[in-house]
Amino acid sequence: VLNVEAEAAGKVKVNFDIVTGGNDGEWITTAAEVTLNAWAQVIITYNSTILTTDPIIYINGSAVGVTESIIPTGARVTDAGGDVTVGNDATQAVTTDGTIGEVLIYNRAFSPREIQDIYIATNWRYK
Repeated sequence: VLNVEAEAAGKVKVNFDIVTGGNDGEWITTAAEVTLNAWAQVIITYNSTILTTDPIIYINGSAVGVTESIIPTGARVTDAGGDVTVGNDATQAVTTDGTIGEVLIYNRAFSPREIQDIYIATNWRYK
């Protein structure tokens, strides 16, 4: 689950959650990194096979600080056969108040250099 929260001074934090058989994992950017009413690229890399691994969150091509709010326990719950929800939560109760330009899901993690290259190659579209 990816969403934004903790709006302050025209910026929001990025929140990332995973579902497990115990405590679900939750991480949030340490600072409010995304400016409201402006385009931002958000990329998350995460190894879901090792629950002790923290995700890396990139905003506009740069890694940002992340705080682990909830330590995941138990086994990772499979998402095979599950729907991907973009712009809302699974219950359809928390609609995004904004525009989502692109959503891309890959089966591998990108290197920091690849993420910077993607940012440089795509940010012009949204200016």
